[in-house]
Formats: sequence, structure tokens, C-alpha cells
Amino acid sequence: MFAESLLVQLREPLFNNILGDTIATLAVITYVITLYPGIWRELFSYKAIRFFVKYRSQFGIASCLLGCLHAIYSIELSLLKHPHWLLSSRLHDCISGIICLIIFVLLGVTSNRWMQTKLKKNWKRLHSLTYVLPILLVWHILAKVTEWSVFTQLCLIILFSTSFLVILRFSRRIFAW
Repeated sequence: MFAESLLVQLREPLFNNILGDTIATLAVITYVITLYPGIWRELFSYKAIRFFVKYRSQFGIASCLLGCLHAIYSIELSLLKHPHWLLSSRLHDCISGIICLIIFVLLGVTSNRWMQTKLKKNWKRLHSLTYVLPILLVWHILAKVTEWSVFTQLCLIILFSTSFLVILRFSRRIFAW
């Protein structure tokens, strides 16, 4: 009885949007938590972010898993609405999400000590992709959103502020403030 009512609720569009938005918002928040230690260290005090530095890779892996869950959930919803979605021209609408997902998976898979020692300097190059993601995520949100929810607005505010801090960080390096 409970399982049937849960399945009925999962098929409701409002519930689907809220669940998908919640998963995406949690993915963005955990991703941004991985960015802040590097930005904060250069712009502000290091002591305020010790907790995030200590668990940075765990937050990155959680962000990767939440991003994958969001992708699977979104694809499943799209297939329910449009059964021939993968064969149609609608696939080009998701290119921003696919690019973000590929970067998330690359970063998530290589977020451990073994991969750091295996890839050496290439690990740092690969993980510099993380600074491109805020801009790609904003593109993904603006390209895909049809209904503006509180979660969508929260994600955009977080990503715009993070993008600003990333730009500030790199402009500070360029101009050597």
C-alpha cells in the first residue's frame, strides 16, 4: 500500500520537479564546498576553512554522485515524458548537462590519493577543470530550466557568487595584487 502510494507520488510532476531540483541543488552545494578552500586560501584566511579542506575530496565525491543521480533521474523523467527522447532532436538540449556530467565524473573518479600519485602533475591539470564548472553549470541551468523554483534561484545565486570569486582569484594572480 505504501509502495503504491509512493509510486503514484513519484509520477506526479510537482513531486518530480521538487525531487530533481533538490538533488541538483545538493550537487551544486557540495561542489561549491570543494571550490571554496582553494579560493578562500588565496583571498582570505586559511583558518576559517579547515573543516572543508580536511573533507574536500569526500565532498567532491558526494557532488559527483549527486550529479550522476540528478542525470539519471532527469533522463528517466525525459524518457517517461518522451519515449523516443534519445532518438529525437531533443538530445542537443542536454549537451551542457552532458559536458558537466563528464567533468564531474572525471573529477570524482580522480579525487583520491592513489590517482594523485598515479597522475602526478597531470592530476593538477585535470582538476583545474573544476574552475570551468560554475560557468558551465550556469549555462546548463539557464538552458534547461522551464520553471523557476527556489532551488533554481538558490543554485544560480551560489554559482554566480562562486564564479565571481573564481574570476577574482585568477585576476588577482594575473595582476599580482
